[in-house]
Amino acid sequence: MKNAFVQDIKQLEVFSRLSANSKNNLLKVVHNLLLLKLKPTEMLEKYKMYEHILPLLEYISSEVIFAMNFMFDLKRIEALHLLSIDNERINFMVASRKANIILKVSLIIKIFKEIGPNDINVACILGDIRKTDIMQLIINIKRDYKFLSRYINDIKDYITLMEESTCLNR
Repeated sequence: MKNAFVQDIKQLEVFSRLSANSKNNLLKVVHNLLLLKLKPTEMLEKYKMYEHILPLLEYISSEVIFAMNFMFDLKRIEALHLLSIDNERINFMVASRKANIILKVSLIIKIFKEIGPNDINVACILGDIRKTDIMQLIINIKRDYKFLSRYINDIKDYITLMEESTCLNR
């Protein structure tokens, strides 16, 4: 007779408990990101046996904590950067220190490690900047829950440097 503790886990399912009618876009985005991360087939490959249940629960907990921290970070930057969120994109405004350069940046919502320059749109509201430079800044950003804050700060630093170099050339 086979020990129940060493049996294979046959199936994993992730169910959404968020109402489809929810008006909270921030919660929807974070919830959808979490659902994208918790892929049952990948988890089943890694956590195959009943003895892997505790590590599986730790993994799920760490992903939930990551998602919650990202949500809190989004909430923090929401007012600072005229952040708007829909089901597919996060949009925000960034201005240089003297506000001679103002950008509207939009990025596709997906798993952070999959976001690249082609997932970003940049519109110059005021001033002139190479949009591809702003898009390329995403490459070196650490992909933790402060990912968006770091990207916004890098954009702000870059356009402030461009603003200062333009002022020096005049």
